[in-house]
Amino acid sequence: MLKLLLLIALIGGGLWWFARGGRAGSGRDGDASSGRPPANGTGDAGQNKAGENMVRCEYCNTHVPHSAAVFAGKHGFCCEEHRAAAGY
Repeated sequence: MLKLLLLIALIGGGLWWFARGGRAGSGRDGDASSGRPPANGTGDAGQNKAGENMVRCEYCNTHVPHSAAVFAGKHGFCCEEHRAAAGY
């Protein structure tokens, strides 16, 4: 009976470890072993993964990378059609 309980515990622990992706650590946000940034708002919210600033389209409120945005003065747009539709 003890061997059966030990076997069940080992299988359960293995499944739990596998479900976590094989990562060790406490699993807290911002933990070095979790590979995630802290969830306390200290990350760079205005930058995408490549480190480029995002621009909000004045017409449809979609965010696009700064290099892909179309500008009319200080107004940013996601495409040329939205710039024209907004009257700039």
